Amino acid sequence: MIVALALFVHAAAAEVFRSSRPASGTIVGITVRAPHAKAQSVRSAIDAAYDAIEAEEAEISEWRPDSTYSRMMRGETVQLSRWGVVLLETAESLRAATGGSYDIFWRGGGVVEGPEGFTGHGTIDTGSIAKGVLVDVAVTQLYAAGMRHFAVDAAGDVYLAGDQAPLRYGWRVDAAGTGQAIRVRDGAVSSSGQQQQPGHLRTARDGAPATCLSAVFVVAPCGTLADPFATATFVSCSRPPGAPEDVWISTLAPAGVPSPLRRRYKGEWPPRTPSSSAPPATSTTARPPS
Repeated sequence: MIVALALFVHAAAAEVFRSSRPASGTIVGITVRAPHAKAQSVRSAIDAAYDAIEAEEAEISEWRPDSTYSRMMRGETVQLSRWGVVLLETAESLRAATGGSYDIFWRGGGVVEGPEGFTGHGTIDTGSIAKGVLVDVAVTQLYAAGMRHFAVDAAGDVYLAGDQAPLRYGWRVDAAGTGQAIRVRDGAVSSSGQQQQPGHLRTARDGAPATCLSAVFVVAPCGTLADPFATATFVSCSRPPGAPEDVWISTLAPAGVPSPLRRRYKGEWPPRTPSSSAPPATSTTARPPS
């Protein structure tokens, strides 16, 4: 997934602090615009954001054999953080909405919540949602530290807070694959397509390559929604039923014209949800074994 950001900031009124570190098999970049006098607070906030990413990655990574998710999928009963539960609930709501075209479980896998915790079996693939969750983990830390103008970029899964520069609305984003530009304030963006790796996106129902769309671009209140909605839309060929109104989706069919986006997006943090403790738009029970 690639989202092009134009990070041109007027430095006269504020300093721009940038940092990048490896996480979840990619590089996560954090950019903060703040007064020079708050330099120490900004650096502490950035460090706390990366620490939070590292802690959550140790829970949800499918690549770490000692992660909580890996142990869960080997049949151990584990306790999950609210982020670990949010990931499962969001993925399940999209699986149901797409009729199974989108599914993070393979080989009949699933997770059951019991009185002692969560137990799973089969195979889990969190690649379509984990980066969005990790972005939100960092965003939560930055907001809690008083940061108001910043960007968190996990290889194209991006959250944009406040304004890119004084007297400018939000952050300018080139909607990858659609030829459009949009200004985003307090929202997340993500895209999905086959340009770089043709055939790598497949429907979970039958494993066939998804070919009905060329590109999908999503703007949402948080990365936990933007990241999986991009993939879910691509593999199901259309906007998933029940998608919240504040999830904007532009699609491009082969040899077609992209569906238009409005010019400005304004989200809110934390996103308005039925549950005050979790960012997804819906709350469901993780799917039991089939």
